[in-house]
Amino acid sequence: MNIQNLTKKLKHLQGVVFNLVYLTLRDNLIAQGLTDDELLQFTIMDEIKNDIEHEVVSHILKKEVDIDLMLVNDYVFGAIPNILKKYSFLSESTTEFFHRKCSVTGEVFSEGFVTSSDMYFKYSKDLVLYLRIDQTEEESKLSDLMLIEKAYDDDFCYHTAWEDASDLSYAVDRNGNIHTIND
Repeated sequence: MNIQNLTKKLKHLQGVVFNLVYLTLRDNLIAQGLTDDELLQFTIMDEIKNDIEHEVVSHILKKEVDIDLMLVNDYVFGAIPNILKKYSFLSESTTEFFHRKCSVTGEVFSEGFVTSSDMYFKYSKDLVLYLRIDQTEEESKLSDLMLIEKAYDDDFCYHTAWEDASDLSYAVDRNGNIHTIND
């Protein structure tokens, strides 16, 4: 078999595996309000495709079988369990999805503060600490609330709630592990 045919056959196998994995994992994300087109744009889909490529090739090499003689089911279904295990958090009903990660605490959230320097804060107390780093003498006399209001007035920060499902960036599994699903 020439390299071009081998590559074509491998790509086909990888596509079959991706479609099976995608159909298994997608429902929980679709329930968040995403369309298939939006979900397929998420960076985690590229990660899944790369892992599938590795799994399919590894599975074929472990079996040391001529790719022309292989049964598609043996290799497709042999590669799937590791992928599904790694990404199972996507399909678990206990997984929670969030839009941003706090620049201070590392906690994920969907409502909080954003600064003009692209810093994200889940809690106002952390925003205040950040604002006090380079405060002027005048600002040092302000209460925390007044300091935040001044930062709003100066267009330095604002409070928001993200609601668009296509803007989801993180998933937290039942064990509290944070997974990046979209950059």
